[in-house]
Amino acid sequence: MCYYYSLAEDAIKLQKRFKAKILEEEKYVPFEKVSAFEDKEVPVVVKAESNIIQFFKWGLIPSWTPSLTAQKKMGAHNANARAETIFEKKSFSKIILSRRCLVPATGFYEWQHLWNEKIPYLIKLKDEEIFGLGGVWDQWVNAETGEIFNTFTIITTIANPLLEVIHNTKKRMPLIIDKKDEDMWLDYSLTREQIKSLLKPYPDDKMEAIQLRNDAIGIQGFESL
Repeated sequence: MCYYYSLAEDAIKLQKRFKAKILEEEKYVPFEKVSAFEDKEVPVVVKAESNIIQFFKWGLIPSWTPSLTAQKKMGAHNANARAETIFEKKSFSKIILSRRCLVPATGFYEWQHLWNEKIPYLIKLKDEEIFGLGGVWDQWVNAETGEIFNTFTIITTIANPLLEVIHNTKKRMPLIIDKKDEDMWLDYSLTREQIKSLLKPYPDDKMEAIQLRNDAIGIQGFESL
């Protein structure tokens, strides 16, 4: 699964990398770690007339969610969406066709379980300082107040050989969209079969894993579920 990631580059590099303008650029602050359990807006690349970067909350709230109470529960449970079932689940089956996004990252965190020890790793790409995690997004409107919530979830796949060793309990990993496929991922005219062709583990030979101390950057006690 994927519940923690980093985006540790400045706004200029981020915009250049995705050829996209950051809306509300004053909100952008690089970070070493963000959690799906934080009530925080983070940058997400979406397709409008051109690529733009907006700030959405992590934890998808479907547009059909009936109430604020239900909204809070849905967000907590929808941090990730499994690639294998994304076309069947009510929360994701429509938006996978029409509301795909890229979640910019410089790395993500996973934990290896060895006996009673949990060892944290930072996973990065060898040739890309910034890369795009595949996600979907939705918009929920509070009928009572008119307040708008834009939220997203990160898609996960089966683990590649590297992540099988590190994330050795769940054996999952976030979907990473190859740079050459990013425009295709954001193209809302894709068919189901074209989308499915992109829902695959990223090659492990293009990734590297950095073992961390348990007290590094405040991740002690955290674990990707």
